[in-house]
Amino acid sequence: MPRPPRIQYPGAIYHLVTRGDGRRTLFHDAGHYERFTQGLSDEVSRSGWMVLAFCWMVNHIHVILRNRPDIVAGWPDEEVARRWWQLFPLRKNKDKSPAVPTESELKLWMTP
Repeated sequence: MPRPPRIQYPGAIYHLVTRGDGRRTLFHDAGHYERFTQGLSDEVSRSGWMVLAFCWMVNHIHVILRNRPDIVAGWPDEEVARRWWQLFPLRKNKDKSPAVPTESELKLWMTP
């Protein structure tokens, strides 16, 4: 039976845990750790969350997050569409990064 959807409560705090496949080592050197922390920071700020704490071990990670509806409420529709585009672009550049969206593509995301 599938798990019921999670509910987000304003200002709620969430504890996330992830492990490497077969309990394998996740970070082999400082470069892996730096890319992880930068990626975590980028994704969390893009989605209006806040990292309260994180702890990484050899084979797993704990992250404590808080959602910030007070920040997200101030974003205009175009800002939300741009952030959504970064996650799910309709077009990509040759290097696989999201292409800059056109006005019509942004309006597509803003249509109710």
